[in-house]
Amino acid sequence: MKILTIIDCYIHNEESKNKLKQILHSLSSRDILLISNTPIPTDIQKQVKFSFYDSNNKLFNDDFNYVNNCWSNHWLDSFTIHEHFYSKQYHGLSVLYNLTNSTTIAKSLGYTHFEKFEWDFKLGDLSIKNIESLKRICLLNNKKSIFISNFNTDKPEFRFDYFMSEIDFFENHYTPIKCQTDYKEFLLKHYGNDNFINVEQFLFQTFNGQLDNLLLIDNDEIFTFFADSEINTKISLNYIPKYFNFCTTRLYKVNDGDSHIVLTYNYGNELHTRNITINFIDGSSEVITQTVNTQGSFNYYLFDKQISNIVVSENNIVIFEECIENVKSKIMFK
Repeated sequence: MKILTIIDCYIHNEESKNKLKQILHSLSSRDILLISNTPIPTDIQKQVKFSFYDSNNKLFNDDFNYVNNCWSNHWLDSFTIHEHFYSKQYHGLSVLYNLTNSTTIAKSLGYTHFEKFEWDFKLGDLSIKNIESLKRICLLNNKKSIFISNFNTDKPEFRFDYFMSEIDFFENHYTPIKCQTDYKEFLLKHYGNDNFINVEQFLFQTFNGQLDNLLLIDNDEIFTFFADSEINTKISLNYIPKYFNFCTTRLYKVNDGDSHIVLTYNYGNELHTRNITINFIDGSSEVITQTVNTQGSFNYYLFDKQISNIVVSENNIVIFEECIENVKSKIMFK
């Protein structure tokens, strides 16, 4: 087995560059192909064996009716934020197009297998050892690929955090996606319509008829296999609804309990001051102000009383309202 590690990244600021450096350092002993739709800095290129820059950053357009569940995780000193969005997966087209190109490149370079990591996957030493064990189990059992499966969604998914495959097997069953028309043809063939599915669901559907040839890791096991790692640490800014202006202010469940926090988190670099009206179940209300001024800065408040809903304003304009029954995001204190 000659295996190439593929990392697809989008380097748009210093934070993303530093996250990429982390995983490259963790995987420094591997042959790595770095593929990106943004120019790859010279110091990053020197850390990998191969790099490929494609300036054509392909995005899905709005010619679909679709919404996706999207999660982003932020590991902080005293708690972890699990941020949920309903959002359109515009960048999914570039992800699949880059995967198509990457496997072609890997095969042309003489590799028999490839493994793919998300670029914001902060890997621990134990996780790397577990991945090597999975690869050995895969080969010993004559399996062709490893996928992390999630059957707890409306359509089953194979996660993109990590997967591995024999290249010939992958190319024999994978539908090359080079444009939105290719994607729509796939949907028509498998579903009889062009209703959008996300790339994780696409990957599952691609190999749905080959499950006996796959080593599947259940989604519920990933925090055991990757116990010393951090997953999904960076979200595409395309996922964040435009009314937030790259700064979210919303409700979060606390430790999966009945308590809730109001938290403002800044994904951008501009200062934001949010006025939040908190309406309680007992009919009373309270107004608080939260200010964040730099990327990654946050401000939160925990209420003892049961919240009914919040109304968020900035510059005297209401930008967001959220009812308690719609809350999916959560904060887990350590």
